[in-house]
Amino acid sequence: MVRILVVAALIAVSLYVVKENGMVTHAGLMGYCTSTATPTGTDGSWRACHSGRLSGRPSLYLEACQPKARSGEVEYWRCPAPVSQRLDG
Repeated sequence: MVRILVVAALIAVSLYVVKENGMVTHAGLMGYCTSTATPTGTDGSWRACHSGRLSGRPSLYLEACQPKARSGEVEYWRCPAPVSQRLDG
């Protein structure tokens, strides 16, 4: 019984470390968004969302953002207010 608890604890700690260090995002498996420079003549907060192999690009519609442009694997979004940092990798 002790072995099962030790293995379960090791798995839980490993999953926590992977999540907190963003290893899945850095490996390119999950999509992520970063802040980007605001284009001249526009307002709001701009985000550049990168595609991941497993999840694709994140959608910022729930943050009241609008997609404005796409360049290769990157999609640019304009948001009326700063977006929470939980979308960063």
